[in-house]
Amino acid sequence: MIRDSRLRGNHARLVTKYGKIPIQTNILDAYTMAHTVLARKWRPKRFADLIGQQTAVTVLNNILQNQRLHHAYLLTGTRGVGKTTIARIIAKALNCTNLQVNEPCGACENCLDIDRSCFVDVIEIDAASNTGVDNIRELIDNAGYSPTLGKYKVYIIDEVHMLSKSAFNAMLKTLEEPPLHAIFVLATTDVQKVPITILSRCLQLKLRNLLPPEIAAHLATILNQENVSFETDALDVIAHAAHGSMRDALSITDQAIAYTNNKINLADIKTMLGITDDAFIYTLLDAINDHNSSKLTAIANDIYNQGHDLENVLLKLNQILCNISLVQLGGLENEKLKSYANYFSINDVQLYFEITNLGLEQIVKGNNKFQVFIMTLLRMVAFTIGNNNDKQAVIHNSNVSVTSESDTPPTIAKPLITQNPATVEVTVVSPTATEPPDNQVPEKMVAAPDTAPITTSIKVEVRHFEGNWIALIEELENKLDKAIHPVLANAKFNSYNDNQFSLTVDNKYESAVNANIIANISKIFSEHFGYPIAFDLQFSENVGTTLKEKRHMEQEEKQKMAEDAIKNDANLAKMQQLFSATIVPNSIKPL
Repeated sequence: MIRDSRLRGNHARLVTKYGKIPIQTNILDAYTMAHTVLARKWRPKRFADLIGQQTAVTVLNNILQNQRLHHAYLLTGTRGVGKTTIARIIAKALNCTNLQVNEPCGACENCLDIDRSCFVDVIEIDAASNTGVDNIRELIDNAGYSPTLGKYKVYIIDEVHMLSKSAFNAMLKTLEEPPLHAIFVLATTDVQKVPITILSRCLQLKLRNLLPPEIAAHLATILNQENVSFETDALDVIAHAAHGSMRDALSITDQAIAYTNNKINLADIKTMLGITDDAFIYTLLDAINDHNSSKLTAIANDIYNQGHDLENVLLKLNQILCNISLVQLGGLENEKLKSYANYFSINDVQLYFEITNLGLEQIVKGNNKFQVFIMTLLRMVAFTIGNNNDKQAVIHNSNVSVTSESDTPPTIAKPLITQNPATVEVTVVSPTATEPPDNQVPEKMVAAPDTAPITTSIKVEVRHFEGNWIALIEELENKLDKAIHPVLANAKFNSYNDNQFSLTVDNKYESAVNANIIANISKIFSEHFGYPIAFDLQFSENVGTTLKEKRHMEQEEKQKMAEDAIKNDANLAKMQQLFSATIVPNSIKPL
């Protein structure tokens, strides 16, 4: 029975149950003429070749160096970040006959066979195609046999979250206590679907999305080796279009090489990807600001007729709206966007951002993408919260009680915010009154001249920061989601000037803070105070007094009080004396 075949130059070798049989073959000649796509040709062969996964590489290098092998690894991350590649490098490192500083040599027979996917002791399984319990039972039965050629049997299960519930249950015992010669490497793009019982039995390595500069730099290295000319700006566009996936970036690059005939340039890449120039986005914003639906429709038709990717246009509009919000709230300096930050109210930008988010969700699912695209744009004309005259968020974010004597929408004057306000009185001026229908004439309007404007007052509640940062966080705690709460709970208050908080945050949370997090924090605090609030975040190792530190100290104080109460309890002391009893260490818990 033939179990495996391996190619060596112009010879092939068959591994049978009777031994290895060398035979002559010319099969390789056919393969040498075939083109290998970049994603396969430039797949990393060693840990050192991996891009952007330094955390996972450090963990694996230390494991190999100290020989502290785990029986099961779980690699998680989005598509194209290197899960299967790392799994194969692990398999090579475990079976390499000439390991060099924790790196597979890449030249021994075992390494070469694993690279060719024909090493008998490395079994790769696609869980999407082998979801049933029978497939897993066959794998488990096979795991009991010793390796044929290598030191370890390595089972690589890709997209493991696709396994059925019964298949996961069948894996549990073997995954927890596999044979000494068996190593499991699981990979998934959706770790939420993997049962917790599986997760608890694996050493989990989270692979991050690659940053556009990392992708662009790697593409430049590859294209120089491939003797393909390119423009740096074009590689930046490809890197952003890959959305953190190196495999996607290499696939787009393959397409770009074919489209541009080995001369990758920015104009052709934008045409190939259907990317719209920023000028289109700004004309859309101008039409939205003017509430000109006819102009907006005409621009949308131009974008569609020129073959631009509608999803990409919405994505760019979404990104620019986010940047406008950051400019408004002091989180970004951008001269180009300052005028738009003045055009739109703070709340309108937030509303338009949510409208484009909804549009992006719908355009992926819809069959007629143009309808979704144009309706998303028209929503931004149809729905609005404020304009230039009432841009102050204090009006929109506060509980406003208005008793108006005219059906015409009022014009709201800019409120005056005092140093320690409880309420702010705002004058509301309605347009010139016209003669109302009979039986609907308010007494006030009869006495007033026809040309006199109607005035009324709005009492707007605003708040002032009293200087107690920790008390403020505790007051807003229920409004902070799981992404924001840890950041603010580990932040020390520095100062508050010109409606801007200056904070120092524990640097462990620096990677979790991005533009969206800062914008959301500003939004929550603006709604609380009744006027725009901005944040300046700095990061440090030694932060000082924070909400988390305060609660830790309170817990320690409660623990000490509980321990003192137990030690000083006369009845307990008597029981210890009569029965030679002892207090179990660490068993005292405060109520």
